[in-house]
Amino acid sequence: WHIECSAMARKHLGTTIDIHAGGADLIFPHHENEIAQSECANGCRFSNYWLHNGFVTINNEKMSKSLGNFLTIDDLLAKYDANTIRLFILTNHYRMPVEFCDESLIAAQNGVKRLQNAINNVIDFVGKDNIIQDIKNEDVDSFEKAMDEDLNTSVALALLFELAGKANKAKDENDKDNATKYLSTLLKLSNVLGFDFSKRELSLEELQKIVDRLYGNPCLKQIQPESTPQATIDTFVDARNLARKEKQWQVADEIRNALLKEGITLKDGADGTVWTIEF
Repeated sequence: WHIECSAMARKHLGTTIDIHAGGADLIFPHHENEIAQSECANGCRFSNYWLHNGFVTINNEKMSKSLGNFLTIDDLLAKYDANTIRLFILTNHYRMPVEFCDESLIAAQNGVKRLQNAINNVIDFVGKDNIIQDIKNEDVDSFEKAMDEDLNTSVALALLFELAGKANKAKDENDKDNATKYLSTLLKLSNVLGFDFSKRELSLEELQKIVDRLYGNPCLKQIQPESTPQATIDTFVDARNLARKEKQWQVADEIRNALLKEGITLKDGADGTVWTIEF
């Protein structure tokens, strides 16, 4: 299996690859054999950088198929959102083991909610059109320094929460300039780490206000309200899909545009239409 990897690397990536990753248990003998045979065969360095990750463990045992104690990403996504799983993993340095447990995931879930709430609150204050896309400041420098230090994600995450606190404080002090700066930096650095805070989690009261505004649109005013604002939005979406089915394209477009004006985006798929609210 060592020579298999050397052969595949040479065929698909060349004689020298930039980054080689793998579990810490593969350092010896697998990776050391890859280096020995590849460098002897090719006469050059095999890999410029090596990244060896720690294990995900359950009850201090390595999570693995052979032990039958593993969970798939799909299993986790059935209980937790993608941001929560990402925060859970990034809390520890990639070289360190990660002990899987629901308590840690719940803590990560609460952390995600803190960041999401701060982003929602400050966006409402400064306006999404005022977010600075290409921002550079001392906080970005600190983030880059942490990530340059062997991907020190725990320090990078701490900076995100610090920015969330600063943004909220600036909002409370009615300081739009600093609120915009901290929010823009928070969004930029969150994106670097792969977080997606574009989907808003609104309260029932906020959703109801959206529904009330939607009823002001002529194309929706005849639709009967449901027991919850979410169900009412579902009914709006159903009305748009029915219009499409009956080839009433103008009505369908009017409903879609009315929803889009309130930040509700529709994604049509084989299993139906899914709606989300984005800031």
